[in-house]
Amino acid sequence: MRFDLLLFFVLLSILALPPAFAESDEIPGYGSKQKGAYSYCLGDVQTIADILFRGGLTIKGPLKECDISEIERLKFAGLDLVERADPAILARKELFPDLDSVYLNSEANTAALRILQKHHKQITTLVIQQKKALGEDAVKLLAEFDQLSYLQLSCPLEAPDRLIESLPDSVVFLNLFDTGVGSHAPLHPKRLSKLQRLSLNEPVSSAFMNKLQAPKLEELDLTGRMETGSVKHVFRFHNLQYLTFNRQAPPIEDLRYLAAGTPPGGLNAQYHGENDEVARLVGKISEKASKRFNLLRLTDQVQDRAQEFLLLQLKPRIKCTIQNRSPDGYDITCDQSRGVLITEKTYTPGQSLNAYFITKCRGRYLLIDSLSSFIRD
Repeated sequence: MRFDLLLFFVLLSILALPPAFAESDEIPGYGSKQKGAYSYCLGDVQTIADILFRGGLTIKGPLKECDISEIERLKFAGLDLVERADPAILARKELFPDLDSVYLNSEANTAALRILQKHHKQITTLVIQQKKALGEDAVKLLAEFDQLSYLQLSCPLEAPDRLIESLPDSVVFLNLFDTGVGSHAPLHPKRLSKLQRLSLNEPVSSAFMNKLQAPKLEELDLTGRMETGSVKHVFRFHNLQYLTFNRQAPPIEDLRYLAAGTPPGGLNAQYHGENDEVARLVGKISEKASKRFNLLRLTDQVQDRAQEFLLLQLKPRIKCTIQNRSPDGYDITCDQSRGVLITEKTYTPGQSLNAYFITKCRGRYLLIDSLSSFIRD
């Protein structure tokens, strides 16, 4: 009994601690809002590339030999292939040994996707944009990227009802623009066990929404016409934290049903439009949610604060080896895992050091060699 009481007070103490760093804090070479790096309200690819990675490379056409030498020297983690870029460069793995984020934007990206699947299955971020429909064979390749956490498709699909079954289990954030997926029920519904954030910038049908299996969904962003019944049962996502309606008003019958129901505790519902009745009902949903307790949310808060507590009080350190210099720091290995050391100091390849662990983003450790430049006193 005493142990249970002690544990309870420890958890309360952790929750009461001030955050270790705020979203406005800056990390040298990485910009601001590190903890909000997944923000997707604008579907802005550059936000993802700029905040988390040490510099991205954009290729728009043929390359000269001097360009190749520079690419090999810098070893970019982010790559944009646009316009007349030759996708064959993806086959030269020595140029991109740590490729992590890829943006494909041309008339047709299937050839680039095939090469990417063959040589760079480890990527965690992929954006595909094109005017022509992406073929079913290309969509099936997505299943091969087993570390993919962020996927954005800005193109029509030949078989939109096949996308869900082709997604790898690792997908955390799915952003869809005019794909047609939201209008069709998945042909073979799949449990997206890690999906936390879904942004649908296209029409949404009740058939799609009511067959979507995403038990960990935290954020749902809807932009486009919503069929009656499409959002009626969103409270079945028990961990939903943010429900956003952009521009288009959701079906009023659905909103009345939700406003009379029991929302997940702490749900923040927002409507960015001009329909006063919709705004009133959305506000009522948020008000009811604010008064409810949510055990899942509390668990997440305890875990976050415990991690911050460990960072501040225990200062965990990881033994690392410098691999090579990059524009904003160093590529490193830590216990056979890859990472990035954020620093203003100078090191040499092969040098070992103990660095402070900050966080893990898209499969990489982020570390720093001095807490004084990262955490405010």
